[in-house]
Amino acid sequence: MCNKELKSMHSVKVNTIPDATFCHLSFKPDLEGIWKPKPVDQFEQWQVKYPKPRNYYPEPRVPRISVGTGIHKCFLAVYPNISHFFEFDNLPYVDMHVYMPVFKGHEDVVTPDIATAYRYIYDAHVTEEHCILSPVLMKHVGTVRIKNPNRSDALLYYPFDDNTLDYTTIGPRKIDWEWVNKPMNMELFQNW
Repeated sequence: MCNKELKSMHSVKVNTIPDATFCHLSFKPDLEGIWKPKPVDQFEQWQVKYPKPRNYYPEPRVPRISVGTGIHKCFLAVYPNISHFFEFDNLPYVDMHVYMPVFKGHEDVVTPDIATAYRYIYDAHVTEEHCILSPVLMKHVGTVRIKNPNRSDALLYYPFDDNTLDYTTIGPRKIDWEWVNKPMNMELFQNW
């Protein structure tokens, strides 16, 4: 389905992407600084305690920094890895730290179109996940509280936007979230 042994990915320069404003969610509050791409965390690290999701598609281990176009899209991208907090542990909410890349313009980025066309990331067409392949300064911009979304309808999609594959769910269609620590310049984050 997808080649997890891949060593590199097709990409474009970030300065060719219009309105390239992205965010990254993390449980860690102290990550501000230069980030170097690394292989993404996979569900395997939790599968001892929690069952693997149905229709699981492993992603390539190519070093990257995954970012999204807003809080909900980022949350959808990480939901398969953190759903156990809501579905098994039944937490009422999680607080996540929001980081934003500060680009110089020369960074290599895999867009959702590329990630879908080359079958790198099975849900990129839904999550709008972009993968930064170059080191980049990541600024901590605030903290959000995301409420348990288990009462929300599931967002259904075809992996890799391929209707020959089984229709599946990625996570909640809607989430309720709020800023716990607001960014200094809220104008940048109005559409998140």
